Amino acid sequence: MKRRPTRRVPAAPEAPHLETEQVRRCLEPLKALVPIELGRPGRPEGRGQRPRQTVELVLDGQRARFVVEAMATLRLPQVAPLAHTARQLARRGQQLLVCTARIPDPLGQELRNHGIAYMDQGGNAWLRGPGLYLLITGRPPLARRIGRQNLRGTDVRLLGVFLTQARAGEARQTELAQQAGIALGAVGAARERLAALGILERLGPRHWHVRDREEGLRRFAEGWATVVRHKLAPRTYRRLGDKGAQDLERRLKKLPPELGCLLGGELAAAGLTRHLTTERATLHVPHALRDPLVDALALVPDEQGPLTLLDRYGLDDTHPVPAPRGPALAHPLLVWAECLAVPDERVAQAAELLYTQLQHGPEK
Repeated sequence: MKRRPTRRVPAAPEAPHLETEQVRRCLEPLKALVPIELGRPGRPEGRGQRPRQTVELVLDGQRARFVVEAMATLRLPQVAPLAHTARQLARRGQQLLVCTARIPDPLGQELRNHGIAYMDQGGNAWLRGPGLYLLITGRPPLARRIGRQNLRGTDVRLLGVFLTQARAGEARQTELAQQAGIALGAVGAARERLAALGILERLGPRHWHVRDREEGLRRFAEGWATVVRHKLAPRTYRRLGDKGAQDLERRLKKLPPELGCLLGGELAAAGLTRHLTTERATLHVPHALRDPLVDALALVPDEQGPLTLLDRYGLDDTHPVPAPRGPALAHPLLVWAECLAVPDERVAQAAELLYTQLQHGPEK
């Protein structure tokens, strides 16, 4: 039988940029306090399908241009990934501006610590530029919330499969559910939400692909920090008689394979990039095998300990190319996402190297 050619389904028309609308909503309360206005329209920045919007703000004749990150809500775990984004932009001479519904004072202080400009819909703001400095805190919250849609845990898990598996776009829903570790009934809705955001695109029946990998990686990192990681039961430990990172790697290599432990986090990033010296690591282990692993490595709970245990994630959370002389590694996507939760310059540099590798996508 002659195979019918795949018909490309036209993409839905894009909605107006939420970034620009969010900026306008945040500027409304500010205008009642200071003479601030929108300047010349900005050109979108970035190589993805949905490049980020830039805006120019004018205050008392002083102009400053920002790359906008519009978010429906902002929580503390999201600040570290934003700090990495801000560093990337700063290297190109650009400045990040976060616009969201509400930024309470402690969260605003954390953003300022990382040099991230911000505005919220209550009138709280911190803006910097040549000849421009504005800080407003303590403004009450507004009930109204708009911004870019936050991903659910099922969305993030399914997105992880598409980012790591070259054939995910042609897989059946049962396969996708197993790989992502989500219910079968959640696959279709999650896939449609990712398509509505422009991350995935449907090319035909049972034929999908990652349309915007840059946005997909960004959303995965944000979702990992906010809606996935805490459900993997993170807990920190230290080793009795700790002899350093090299000894830990030797011990991990000698572990029985049935314990299913994967090395991730900073120590895995150090091995993958050769750009970091650290004794901090994340160990991914099946939940039921945590206690045997703790005993095998002589771990004791410690809130400030250098080792973090997480439950294993999905079915394809291992590095696609196993290291012959080292311990089993978590997938670079998970290693990168873990590093983004660490606001440290050296870790940020290693994360940037991993990000460059991840942009190329999985090999087919």
